[in-house]
Amino acid sequence: MKKDNKATVFLNATESDDGNSANNYGVDPLNLGGGLWPPYNY
Repeated sequence: MKKDNKATVFLNATESDDGNSANNYGVDPLNLGGGLWPPYNY
């Protein structure tokens, strides 16, 4: 039986490209536009 290897990745905006920079939670989610993709807030 073949085993599928799968992973989930969560991306988050940061304040700079430094590896130790703080997260920027002020960015609006992508689904607030007209297409609603992804369809729900996450």
